[in-house]
Amino acid sequence: MRTIVLLLLVVGVIGMLALVNNNQKQEAAPAPQASAPVQRSLENVDLKVSWRKTSTNMMIATIAVTNRNDHDVKDLDVECTMYSPGGTALGEARRTVYDVVPAKADRAFRDFNMGIIHGQANTARCNVIGFANRADRPKP
Repeated sequence: MRTIVLLLLVVGVIGMLALVNNNQKQEAAPAPQASAPVQRSLENVDLKVSWRKTSTNMMIATIAVTNRNDHDVKDLDVECTMYSPGGTALGEARRTVYDVVPAKADRAFRDFNMGIIHGQANTARCNVIGFANRADRPKP
C-alpha cells in the first residue's frame, strides 16, 4: 500500500512540474514584430532573382534589387525557399548581400552564391526579409 501511495505522490509531483513548466512557456514574451515604418520600408524593396544550380548543388543567383525608399538600404537579408517539381518545399537558403542600394535606384548582384541547396530543387521563391538603413552605419 505504501508503494502505491509513494508512486501516486511521485506521479503527482512530476505532473505539477510539467504543468508549471508549460505555463512558463506560454507566458513567454511574443517575438518582436517589425515596426510600421520598418515594414513599409521593407515593402518598398523589390527583388527579382534568377538562378542556376551547379553540379555540386550550389545555388548561384543574379539578384536584382529595386529600392523605392527615400533612403539607402544596405546589408539585405535574402531568403529563398526551394521547391521540388511537385511543389513540395525543400528548405531555405539565406544569405546577406553586404552592399548598398541607393534610394530610388536599382542594383544587380551577379553570380551571388546562395549556398548548397537540395538536389531536387527546381524552383525558388526569394524575398528580402530584412536590411539596415545606410544611416545605421557607425561613424568613422
